[in-house]
Amino acid sequence: HSEIKQAYKPVLDNLSRYSGIIVSTEQQKTDLSVKINNVIPIYVIPAGYIDTNESHHSSDNKPLPNKMISIGRYSPEKKLGHQIELMSKLVPAFPNLQLHLFGFGKEETHYRKLIAQYHLENHVFLRGFIYDLNQEIETAYLSLLTSKMEGFNLGVLETIAKGVPTVSYDTKYGPSELIVNHKNGFLIEQDNKEQLYHSVKKLLLDSNLREQFSKESIKHAQIFNDKNVFDTWLTVFRTLKVNL
Repeated sequence: HSEIKQAYKPVLDNLSRYSGIIVSTEQQKTDLSVKINNVIPIYVIPAGYIDTNESHHSSDNKPLPNKMISIGRYSPEKKLGHQIELMSKLVPAFPNLQLHLFGFGKEETHYRKLIAQYHLENHVFLRGFIYDLNQEIETAYLSLLTSKMEGFNLGVLETIAKGVPTVSYDTKYGPSELIVNHKNGFLIEQDNKEQLYHSVKKLLLDSNLREQFSKESIKHAQIFNDKNVFDTWLTVFRTLKVNL
């Protein structure tokens, strides 16, 4: 029942001009189908994919038991302050723990002040934008996502493809397509900081569970490999009788 973003209104106000709509998650399809009363079909195609050849490449990098990562803009909707606050609760029990935040945005100054407020200068690092995150992901023990809203999150896809479990708020849209709760990661009730703390702590204490989640993450990521995604595009094109 939320308002429609301005960018999408021209489409939804002129549905008769379109043969269908493509979205990137099943939840979007469900909600949008209700919104438009199923006037035209909606198709789901992930917004990204993993390279089959690259995913089979073995790396010499090993996960570091004290390294957590988060990939996303330094923006209010990402709620990175929740992650910094989380670290203030975890560090007393895990004194070597680190959180590396990869991204950029207008909230950087605010986050630096928050890090200083919690005396986490040796534990939380604003790493900025890095073009190639492969090594950073491969050496991470787990990743975090605390957004207010999401689409099909490419950062999560990259992390699970490399066997890094993710602990995420169960927000619309996307995390639940990439994270199967209690199988390859944890989905947390939106803004439930206590549940977030206990879930991350559980993984930090249980390396066997982390390894289990890691294997399941790699397996689940194969759903979104290049062949499957390209085949889905072709199926939609044929259904809509688009000339290729």
